Amino acid sequence: MIQRTLMLTLVFFSIAAGAPAQTQKLSYVTGALKDAVIPNQKVAVSFQRSYPDVQNEKWTVDKGYYFVTFTDGDIKNQVVYRQNGQLDYSMKTYGEKKLPKSIRSIVKGVYYDYKIIHAQELELNKSTIYLVKLSDASMSKAVRIADGQMEEIESYSTVISPCR
Repeated sequence: MIQRTLMLTLVFFSIAAGAPAQTQKLSYVTGALKDAVIPNQKVAVSFQRSYPDVQNEKWTVDKGYYFVTFTDGDIKNQVVYRQNGQLDYSMKTYGEKKLPKSIRSIVKGVYYDYKIIHAQELELNKSTIYLVKLSDASMSKAVRIADGQMEEIESYSTVISPCR
């Protein structure tokens, strides 16, 4: 118990001392206290500037990259930063209603009988790539849309064949 209290105190003081006042509202929730990840000041400031209203984000670190996940309404977000605070990429996952109309019309122009299950919007190197999952009664597909061009990247049957 004393060890846990000491750890909580240390984490609190490291957040208060290491982050500017504008980033103190960030919450760093990753499960058990021993696994808590606190982004460095450059990453925290960059995140706060890009997403000032986000609360309850979850941080992890892997191979020098900071990963932060959060939900904004019904959009799931994952944002990845380098240690210097530079954005590496961001990815949003959402349903058909949130898909930009121009992207939806490209997809529905070819796959008009398919239902859009979900879409992922990837922003990387100042480019935006959309991955869209589709299905109908017998097939599931995935398409990638980049620079106004669509490419089918996955297709498989959802029908289960009877055993003979």
